[in-house]
Amino acid sequence: MRQIYPDLWQTTPEHPFGEHMSTHAYLLLREEGNVLFYNSAMVADYDVIAALGGIGRQYLSHKDEVGPGLAEIRERFGPLLCCHKLEVGALAGVCPVDVVLERREIHMGDLEVIPTPGHSPGSTCFLFGSPYGKRYLFVGDTIFPVWGEWGTYVSRSTERVP
Repeated sequence: MRQIYPDLWQTTPEHPFGEHMSTHAYLLLREEGNVLFYNSAMVADYDVIAALGGIGRQYLSHKDEVGPGLAEIRERFGPLLCCHKLEVGALAGVCPVDVVLERREIHMGDLEVIPTPGHSPGSTCFLFGSPYGKRYLFVGDTIFPVWGEWGTYVSRSTERVP
């Protein structure tokens, strides 16, 4: 893991789609309980996460983040798992969802939940204003860099967000 800002850490890169694409999870340090955005199966990072205070909540941006790391994180840290209601079905048999997201709202007093359907029906972004003067927008796969430009993948799903 590496520290990006005083209150934000990035997990070791994973390469689920080959060596040319990497994914990370992000740990936001908070006095009220740390927040993990996305999912990580990098078990070697879990000791660092524990030393930083563990995980109080884990937010998934969309169903593609469902994987074995969820159950391991739940067992080790016991965070509340949060995801959009249209993504809950993807977690069946993997890990129970504790907080179901449905609309744009504020969590924990300062974390903005922003539904952004497109990549998947329940894709969700998260915006946080750090007390260290930065704003962090966690977008999952809503947008991503492709050959020096920003790209996106839009699902052909017929499900709609209310």
